[in-house]
Formats: sequence, C-alpha cells, structure tokens
Amino acid sequence: MVRIVPRAGGTFEYLRAEIDYAGVVGRYTQLKPERCGAVLVGLCPLKEQQSGNPAFKIYPGGWGHCFSCGFHGDVTKFWQVKHGIATPLEAAHDLAREFGLALPETDPATQARYEEQRRKEEESAETVKANHARLLHSDKGRAAREYLEGRGFGPDLQERFHLGVKPDGNISIPYWSAGRVHGVVTRKVDGSTPKYLYPRSEDLPLGRKPLFATEYPRAGEYVLVEGVLDQLALRAMGVPSIGVGGSSPSKEQLENLLDLGNKGCTFVVLPDNDETGRAKARETVERLYPYARLASPLQEGKDAADLFAAEGTEGRGAIEALADDAPDALDLALADVPDRAREKIRHLKERVHPLVTRLPASEQQAVIKDVARRLGLSQENVRQALAEHQAAANPISKANEDDEAEIPEEEWAHLLKPGVLDRYVRDATGARGVVGEADKEVVKVITLVAIGAQLAPLPNGKPIGGSIMLTGPAGRGKNYLSDAAVELLPEQWYLSFEAASATVFYYAVELDPAFLKHKFIYPNEAEAVDAVVEFLRPMLSQGRAKKFVTNKNGEGQNAFQELRVEGPITGCIPTVRNKLDDQLQTRMLVTELEEYEGRIQAHTKALSSLFAPDWSAAFDTGLAPKWRAALHSLAEVRKVVIGFAAHPEFKLSNEEISHGARLWQNLLGLVCAHAWLEQRNREVRDLSDGSRAVVATAADYEAAFGIFKATSRRSVVNLSDTHRKIVQAVYDLSLTTRFPSEGFSGQKIADEAGISKSTVSKNRAYLTMSVGLLYETEDKKLAISEDADPSWWAEGNPMEGFPTPSEVHGWEKTPHPLRTPETVETRKR
Repeated sequence: MVRIVPRAGGTFEYLRAEIDYAGVVGRYTQLKPERCGAVLVGLCPLKEQQSGNPAFKIYPGGWGHCFSCGFHGDVTKFWQVKHGIATPLEAAHDLAREFGLALPETDPATQARYEEQRRKEEESAETVKANHARLLHSDKGRAAREYLEGRGFGPDLQERFHLGVKPDGNISIPYWSAGRVHGVVTRKVDGSTPKYLYPRSEDLPLGRKPLFATEYPRAGEYVLVEGVLDQLALRAMGVPSIGVGGSSPSKEQLENLLDLGNKGCTFVVLPDNDETGRAKARETVERLYPYARLASPLQEGKDAADLFAAEGTEGRGAIEALADDAPDALDLALADVPDRAREKIRHLKERVHPLVTRLPASEQQAVIKDVARRLGLSQENVRQALAEHQAAANPISKANEDDEAEIPEEEWAHLLKPGVLDRYVRDATGARGVVGEADKEVVKVITLVAIGAQLAPLPNGKPIGGSIMLTGPAGRGKNYLSDAAVELLPEQWYLSFEAASATVFYYAVELDPAFLKHKFIYPNEAEAVDAVVEFLRPMLSQGRAKKFVTNKNGEGQNAFQELRVEGPITGCIPTVRNKLDDQLQTRMLVTELEEYEGRIQAHTKALSSLFAPDWSAAFDTGLAPKWRAALHSLAEVRKVVIGFAAHPEFKLSNEEISHGARLWQNLLGLVCAHAWLEQRNREVRDLSDGSRAVVATAADYEAAFGIFKATSRRSVVNLSDTHRKIVQAVYDLSLTTRFPSEGFSGQKIADEAGISKSTVSKNRAYLTMSVGLLYETEDKKLAISEDADPSWWAEGNPMEGFPTPSEVHGWEKTPHPLRTPETVETRKR
C-alpha cells in the first residue's frame, strides 16, 4: 500500500525527513552507538567491509560518511550508490517505492531549484572530503594539524567535524547546517585579517548563510555564539550550541531561531568580550525574547574556542555557570529603569512593552504585575501602555503604517488644519456618494465613535470612546452610512462582521493579542450581536472582558482555561429594531435615521448617475492614502483631557435619565474624539505622570453637543418622530370616537398619521411592549388608554440638564487646577 505524506520542500528533503537513515543502512551492516552516543557506526556496507575498524558513520541531521570508501551523503545518495542507480532523482523514486511513499508532484521550477541545492551540497561535501584527506596525509596538513591540536581539536575531533586543509595551507571547516555540509569556511593560519572567510551567499545551497550547527537542533537549550570554531569547541565540550558566523544573526537566521524557539528551543547568547560583541549580543537577546538570555562574557578576552583550548572538556562547567546566571531581555530592561515618572513611562513603552507583547496573553498578566512592582507604577498604567503598544505593533497595522509613512507630511498636513471632522466627512461621504444633509450628520457621529476607539482609556481603565445604536427601517442605508464613516480610516482601525459566535473574539485575541486594541467594530445587522451581547457589555463599559472555558489538554483531558480580551473598542450596531438588550442599549447613544422630504428621489438619482456614460468620481481617490497617513500621525498621542472638567457645573443635571452617567460618558467620548482629530490645533500637554495629552476645548464640546442634538435625541427621550405620529394618530382617532375599546386598524392609523401601513406594523411592538403607550385589542388592533395625556409623548427639550455650549465657553475662561503652569508643561503643535 502506498502511503501519501504531505511535505514541504524538495523531494530529497522529504525523503530525508520520512525515512530512517539508520534503518536503511542497518539492512546491510550492524550499527552501534559510537562512544559519543550521537553517532552510529558500522562496517562499510558499500564495499562490503568484513573486518577491521568500523568505518561507516551516520551523524545526527541525516548524513553519513565512510572513512573506508570515502562515501558521503544522505539516505537517497546511499540508496543510489548501493544500487548503482544513474541519477539522484531516479534513486529518490526507487527509494520512495521501496518504503511505500508517494512523492507528490512538484512543479519543474521548484524541483530544479531543489536539485540545484542538492548539487551544491554534494560539491561542498566532495571538497570537504578532499580537504580532510589532505589534512591527514599531506605535508601541507602538518601546520594545520599542529594548529588544530593546539586548539584542542585532536585526531578524533578532526575526524568528527571533518576538519581539513585547503591547497593553500589554510584550515578548512565544513559549513555545517542541520548536520549537512553547505559550504567551506576558511580559517587563515598566517595571522592576517579577517581570520575567517565565509562562502558567498550565492554559492550556498539556500542562497543565504544558514545557522551553523553540526546537528539538527531539537527542543532544548543551546548556547549561541558568533564563530564557527566556537560552536565546534562547545560541541566538543558536550554543550549544545549554534553559531551564526558573525556578530549578530542575519534576518533569515533570526527567523530560523524564532521558529526553533516556537518548537521548544531556548538560547543563551555568549558574547565576545569586547564592546561591539556585548552590544550586538544584547540586541540579539532582545530580538529573540522570550527564547533567549544573555550570558556574561568569558573573562580575559576569551571566547569558547579559547576556553576549550585551555581547559578542554572541563570548560563546560564555566559555560554552564554563565548560563545559570544569564538574565533575559526583560530582566535587562527592568534593570535600567530611570527615576522620574515621565521617564519611567517612556522607558516602559520603548523598552519593556515591546518585549511583553511577545508573550502569550496568559503570561502577560503575571508579567504586568511584576513590571508594575519593579517600576513603582500602578498595574493600570502598565496595562494601558501595553494596550497602546500592542495596537501599534499589530503586524497588519505596522505594514499599513509603513506604506503610509512613505507619503511626505506636506502632502497631508493640510487635512489636519482646523475643521478636521467636517473635512473628513465631506471627503468620506463624497467617496461613498452619500446624499442628504441629515445623513451626513449621522456619518459625523459614527466617525467620532469610530475615532473614539483610538483614545487611551480613562485613569480608571474605562474606555473614553462612545458607541451607538443606529436604528432605521430596512433599506434606509444604515450599513451604507457606517461604511462611509470608515471609508478613509486606516483599515486596521475597524472591523465589520456579519455573524459571530459567543467566544470568537476571545479566541481571535488569543491568537493575536492586538486584534481588538483600539478597534471600532460594527456588525451588518443587530442579529450578529445577539450571540456576543455578554461580550460587548463589559467591553464597552470596562474596556476588557474575560471568559472561563474548558478545553482538551495534550492528554485529551478537560482543562480549565481563562480567556481575556483587552480593548478599548467602540461600536456601532445598525438595526431595524427599536430596542436592543436593555443593559447593552444603555451603554450606547441611540441614533435614528429620520425620513426627510425627497429622500427616495435623492437616493435614486444618485444611483442613476452611476450609469451615465460620462460619469466620473466627484472624490479625488488620491486623498484616501493621504487621509490614512494623516490619521496615523495622530496616534502618537492617545490621551485626551478636558481643560474645564474641574468646573463644578460641568455635569448632566437631568435626574430623570436613569442611565445618565452612561449617556454623559458617551457625549464626553464624542468631545474627546473631536479634540483628538483637532490635536494639531490644540494644546498638547506633558502631564505629571509622564504621559502626554491633547486638551479638549469648549469648541470641541460645542461640536459634540450639536452633533448629539441633531442625531441622538432618542438617547434621552426614547421616542422618534414616527413614534409620536403613530401615538398621536391613535389618540386623535380615539378623541373623535370616545376611545372605543375595539381600537383601530393599522391602515386607519396610517392614514391619520400620514405614513405607510408597514411603518405602523414595524413600530407597534415597540409602542405596545417596550414603552407601553399603546395596547393591542383582542382582534390585534391598536388602542390607547382614556387616561393618556399628550405630554407623555411630547418631545420636550431633549438637551435639558446638559451644559450649554455658551456656558462651557464661559467656564473655559475661568482658571482651574489643570491650567496651572507650575504643575504641567505645555506646548503648541
């Protein structure tokens, strides 16, 4: 039976991974462990050696060498030589058939690339073999042998590592990578510099310099060193090690090391004892966090090869002692903490949090406590700074930021001049073709809600940004306006979805901790929210949520798991409903898409224009990347304070609103979002805790107040104009007929109110069940109580109890503690 196994890489790599080399060779000769334990040895099976010292050896990493016949190669090469097969590819197919493996098809270009890699490996192996023979049997090898033996590499190690001498008399060191020879490193013996010459990248099988390792790294701890001879010296001492062939890993080598870290490897970086070596080693430890630690350098300028030359295998104790005391990058960062609070916060953001974000979410919480203790800061300060850093460090975000950073500032700076919100909404609605001034006002409030997600939370950890419920009949354009509001925002600032399970966000954040950092979310319909109500409530009010679940562990047993999500987020829920979950709705502004005269004509005319042969976009598409670059520039400062917040009258004084505190916070979220957009036209302060903040002004309150009044009156008085028309119609009909108990049909009410019958049907449940102004009769008609009074549904003043903009402008002129120059530093942008 043929077994098909998925594979990555070329045919030979696949066979090397799938077939046990020792099992194949063991068919023809008896193998046993050599004294070092990692190498298997037996009589040569190729020339059918019958007696003498076992000459055929199989090394870790999947390669073999025979000191009798000179063979060198992997399992496919062995099969080719043993059976006299003409080409390596034919040998690969024959070997696969023997072991019941089906080689998946590989496109010709890929196969050719892997065959070229194999050719280079085999050429390097032949060169190494010739150089090793020259070391043992020629006069040119005498000086090289003396040098190697003086460095502790006697005949056994010369054989084990295939050390040799080149025709020019310099020492030849195989460039080992995962147990295979990738090239030849030259060690000069004449004292000239550089002492080591490495093969060119284009001459290596992979086209780059891989990690230097005499065997394939497995899960465990490795000492990471610069030089190749250092790596061989450590292996001779019995210390697992990897070399990088330079002062620091290349980009590709770093990726390999991080991949090994994910697979269970850890690293102790052993620096050379010079300033450059120590600096580069620390940089490597930071780049490899949390998988690496930094050892102190060996004393008296020694490196690992010097230690081995002086102490032989006894030097292992010194290496192990240094490894035991090696701190990781976080320990190093916390050891350099400055004294001043402002500098501590900066140090936290620049040096500590880039490391903490690499940890799993479950480990971050424990580390946050330790960091807060060692820095002398509150856990909340540490957590907030971490949230900001994780959002900025999101890989997708970073990629987009890099793209936008290429746009010179002079091309987008004009977008941030006074009037940013009006300018943004003009361009966003122009890009989406939104018509109607009332709808553009709604886009304004959605934009401020979306921008509010970018703000740093309050000192108590709660999000600043507000959220809204956007209600209106089907086909009214709720999703269209939400899409328009985010049209010019950086894509990583918002998330739209059609459906979600109760735990999907928890697991998404487990995979990417920054998934919901500073994110505006909006579903395409309220039904998508029903399953995640329990998630949204704490996220909108507290900025974080957690859930306890059970999952199977590695042994298949149920295990307790805590899933945590950190925001802040804001949201917009478009819905045809008049009501959401009670606790969720009170956390949101209620914005209704009102009808207006001529709306259908305006919408259909805008649609018709798209079919015109001479149609051209009214919006300059080149503005989109400029807007995103401009908005990204504002994210350097996420904190907003309100300059007149300490005034005793700056509060909501309407005691009739049961959810008044939440409503007030939503309004202030709009104020702060507006100020954040205008930050280049506002004061930016350095606060005493080391953070910087945009100072919101009375102009920001006035803008938010006006937008709130125009779009979100239902947040205060939860009846729309349509509701009032329906209730008034039933009341007027009842007055003329002395309040009949049989009630009125939907059509009769619609005719009286001047609206459609379907509109009455859509709102009857809300008016009867939610607010109780009407009731249904036995035959499903609508009626109203004789005790009803029109004052119950009169609009009144929805802004009663809110400070007026004129009052706030007056307070702004009054000095208060936040404006005392002795307590804060200020600067203008």
